[in-house]
Formats: sequence, structure tokens, C-alpha cells
Amino acid sequence: MEYCFAGDGTFQRVYAALAGSACSKRLQRLKFDDCKIEAEGACALADHLGRDAFPTLKYLRISNSPSITDVGVVALADALLKGPQTIITNVYLIIVGMADDGMTALASVVSQGRYEQLQHLNLSGNRGMTNQGIVALARAIETRGLPLLKELFLFKSFNDQVTLLWISAIAHAVIKGCPDLTHIALMCSRPGDDYHDMVLGMLEAAGRRGEVGVM
Repeated sequence: MEYCFAGDGTFQRVYAALAGSACSKRLQRLKFDDCKIEAEGACALADHLGRDAFPTLKYLRISNSPSITDVGVVALADALLKGPQTIITNVYLIIVGMADDGMTALASVVSQGRYEQLQHLNLSGNRGMTNQGIVALARAIETRGLPLLKELFLFKSFNDQVTLLWISAIAHAVIKGCPDLTHIALMCSRPGDDYHDMVLGMLEAAGRRGEVGVM
């Protein structure tokens, strides 16, 4: 769904209808772009995910819904912890108003092995994150790893409190814990910038040719 400003009540009915239909056991992709879902709508979706309403879901994308906030992101993360082992390969939570609490909740999912099939993770545009959230994700990846991860995008996800030291820390953790990683974007940078060259150097030092993305 795209550009469907139907309100959380309508989205809750959409989730319920999908969960109660025959296609729920075959559904692989859920995509809500520019639908302005709020926290209550995200919590309703989380409720269905936690009850394994979509057992074959591999692709979850929600973008440009900044009113979801940490409340909705934490609910989604908790659902993945309560439900059966996830087979999700793609998670995109882009501009959903996530800050440190949401990032820490997602890090808990990683540290408990719920994202072992994940190949693409995009949490871009969530500017509320500080070093606290970055450290949580870095430690989770160091602890558990994301063995199949190919792309990590946290483009425009940090505020001025995030230092280059912690950008370096998460880049190191991800490159070390994700042997298939070839594309990484952790902040706005361009070729020749200190950050860009640093991360590209890390990829090359790990014996991999990769791209440091500018989105």
C-alpha cells in the first residue's frame, strides 16, 4: 500500500482481514509506504506478528510514518521475540520516528538470534538515535552476528550527539559479524569524506569489496 492515509483504525481492520484470510499463511511481503501509520496501528500489526498470523512473511517495509515512534517500534520488536522463529529477510523501518528505545529493542531481537535470515536492514531517517542506540546494536551484532546480512542502511539516522567513534564502532562490529556485507550506509557522506574513507577502508581490510552508500 502507498499513500493510503486511512488512519490507524482502518489499518487495524486491514491487518485483521489479512490475518483471517486464506492468504495469511502464504503472505511474504507487507509494504506500507507513505501511509502515515501511527503508534496504535503499528502495535496492532505487532499483535498479529506476535501470534504468528503471517508465518511465511519475509519482507516488512514501513516508511514515512514518523508518528509510529519508539512505542510502535518496541511493539514490533517484542512481537518478533514472542512469536516463532522469524524467517524475515528484509526489514525496512524508514522515517518511523524511532529513537534509542526502539533501536535497543531491535538490538535485543538480534542478540537473541531472531534475525539470522536477515539480508537487508534499513533503519534510515530516524534522527532520534544517539550513541546509546548505536552501542546497543553494535554489541548485539558482536554478540550474535548477522551472518547473511548484505546491506545495512542507517542513512540520516543520527543526531549531533552521535560521534565518529561510535560510527566506527558499529561499522567494525557489522563488518566483523556480517561476512556477506557489501553495502553499508551509516550517515550522510560522500567519497573523500573521513567517514566514507574510513568505512571503505574497513571493508577492504576485511578482504571484501563493498560500497559505502550515499542515498
